[in-house]
Amino acid sequence: MKFTKLQEISELMKDYKYTWFIAGGWAIDLFINTVTREHNDIEIGIFREEQYEIYKYFKDWTLKKVVKYENKPKLEVWKENEYLCLPVHEIHGYNSNLHVNNIEILLNEKHESYWIYRRNQNIKRNIQDTILISELGIPILSPEIVLLYKSSHNKEKDNKDFMSVIDKLSCSQKNWLRESLVVTNPNHEWLDMMR
Repeated sequence: MKFTKLQEISELMKDYKYTWFIAGGWAIDLFINTVTREHNDIEIGIFREEQYEIYKYFKDWTLKKVVKYENKPKLEVWKENEYLCLPVHEIHGYNSNLHVNNIEILLNEKHESYWIYRRNQNIKRNIQDTILISELGIPILSPEIVLLYKSSHNKEKDNKDFMSVIDKLSCSQKNWLRESLVVTNPNHEWLDMMR
């Protein structure tokens, strides 16, 4: 397995003038520059405040927001000039005319120079530590933030991602993840592995 799809996404985004980055499991694989497992989707992160820009950039695509009703997600058309507020944070895009024909866009919170964790807004990270550039030149969400999101799922793939990257994180990345987990999930099994 290679990073071909990620390079195609990077090409797709080359004229987008605002901040974007790969999130999820692919961000971890790009960080360690090794494809460690199968990935079902590609997630692109942007900042919520720039959502109109991404809407314009994908004007030829069908864009749908994910709305939860009684915890059941439902796709609904994202209308032009409709500002998406929390809890909506996920958009799916489709364009059957292109080789890269579907994407998932995740809206990230930001305040001044800080990225904000949408599940607990007391947790933040300096923007310069939030978005990194991989060896392939593709922007990625820093792995400790990816792991924080994954910590609430605790699926097999999330544990695999944790194990593949934890020894490659810097002390400051590990410390930030540890401190964040203590706040969000103080009994999480990953804490014992970071002592």
